[in-house]
Amino acid sequence: MDNMNLPNKNAPFIKRTINGQEFTVLIHFQDGCRESAQEKVKRMLRFDVQNAEISV
Repeated sequence: MDNMNLPNKNAPFIKRTINGQEFTVLIHFQDGCRESAQEKVKRMLRFDVQNAEISV
């Protein structure tokens, strides 16, 4: 997966290393979307808490 073709080289991303394996997650939203990335994460967390889908 080293030679990934990225649609936008300026697209935001998150990199995390878990058990020695590096993961890169691209963050993308449609132009004109109704919520920001922060609002979406808050909404998803709220949903998980309400539905007890959190593992610690």
